[in-house]
This record gives sequence, C-alpha cells and structure tokens, in this order.
Amino acid sequence: GVMRDLNRAAALFDEACQKGDLAGCSAHAGMLDSGETIGRDLPRARALYRKTCDGGIPADCYALAKTLSTLPADRKAVFELNSKACTGGVPAACHDVAIAWEAGRDPLKALPFYEKACAGGIAPACERAKKLKQ
Repeated sequence: GVMRDLNRAAALFDEACQKGDLAGCSAHAGMLDSGETIGRDLPRARALYRKTCDGGIPADCYALAKTLSTLPADRKAVFELNSKACTGGVPAACHDVAIAWEAGRDPLKALPFYEKACAGGIAPACERAKKLKQ
C-alpha cells in the first residue's frame, strides 16, 4: 500500500543521504519535517536541513529557519538562515528577512528584501514595498 511505499522511500532517501547524496538528505528531511508520510522528527529534520543548507541547498536553509522560528532564542539563527536562503534565490526567505528588518525598526534595510520577494512572486511583499516607498 501507499504507506509501505512511503516508508520505503524514506528508507531509500536516508540510505542515499548516509552515502553523501544531499538530494536524498533533503527529501528525507522534508518527510521528517512534515510528518505527513513518516513520523515527525524535528530534531532529526533540523540536523539534515543544516547539512543540506551548508551543502548548498538554499531552500533547506529556509526550511531550517521555519523549524527554528518557533524557538524564540533562535531569532538570530533564523535571520541568518533566511538571509542565506534569500541570497540563494528563495523569495519567501527574502520576505521573512524584510519582516525582520522592519520589526527591528529599520524599514530602509527591509525595502530591498521586500522588492526581491516581490520579484519572486510574493504578493504581500509588493504591497509592503509600495508602502515603504511612499
């Protein structure tokens, strides 16, 4: 059945990851993070996201930031991960960086990140950029 296939897929991604395949690590991290297919294991997902983020997968820097954003002590780490993901071309991460700059009362630093997020198709970022330019 489907569940058995998903568990098999998770095992194969894990195996590929252990052999150094970052795409396998990334896929396995996503499964562990969502918990929809296999049991949710955030600490393990975070460890894999860290590995794939450091290995050059910007979307996983963003995913790691999302899993850490629930922990208030990690605000600086979340900001750095989102910055790295934004630089790597993840528009939603640019939006989060802009929000952080604005929350820190620095709207001028937020503007270019809102613009980058807007260019990437994040509609709320376009609205904020327009307001900041007024």
